[in-house]
Amino acid sequence: MRLLGTSLLVLVALATVAGCTSDADAPTKPVDELAAHDGKPCPKALPTASSSTVTDRTEKPAGSAPLLPRADAAWVCTYALPRPDGVSEHVGGWPRTDPPRRLDAAETDGLARQLNDLSPAPEDPVCSADLGRRVMVVLSWRGDLTGVVIDDFGCRTVRLTDEPFTTVPGAGNQGGAVRGELEATPTLRSSLLGAAGPG
Repeated sequence: MRLLGTSLLVLVALATVAGCTSDADAPTKPVDELAAHDGKPCPKALPTASSSTVTDRTEKPAGSAPLLPRADAAWVCTYALPRPDGVSEHVGGWPRTDPPRRLDAAETDGLARQLNDLSPAPEDPVCSADLGRRVMVVLSWRGDLTGVVIDDFGCRTVRLTDEPFTTVPGAGNQGGAVRGELEATPTLRSSLLGAAGPG
């Protein structure tokens, strides 16, 4: 009889603990950002600190290497330098120069593997003083977008954006993205810029 009573107490305690689990403990479903933007992977203008509410500095080295998800689709988009007020409708942002180009399966898989070689940028890099375009490869995993942005000038710095339409490259920290600047290996740099074609 005593054993039966003890067993009942244990069952009641387990049921009580299970009942205390809140909805917040449930895993969250990834947002389908691709669908939210009507199937468009790249914005018409890439946001900058002056065209968004982001106040974090994005030019400091990342604190760690990113851990990016797999990709089931990828696109490449090219952006030109921001134009002065009154010259472009995309004031403060980098205007896109061409329609997005979808990468084939081999390009997507190859780039996704190479992105594991990204590392935090050095503290005092030696950079050229040229200006140029900005290239973004957008990775999609079940509609969740991550932009890998590389400058085709200066230090050839890489920055990530966890939402290409609204988050300044280098300022996000969701979905495996990290804040700050990253350095690409020569092979990855060549692959990212090569996907966009000649500058």
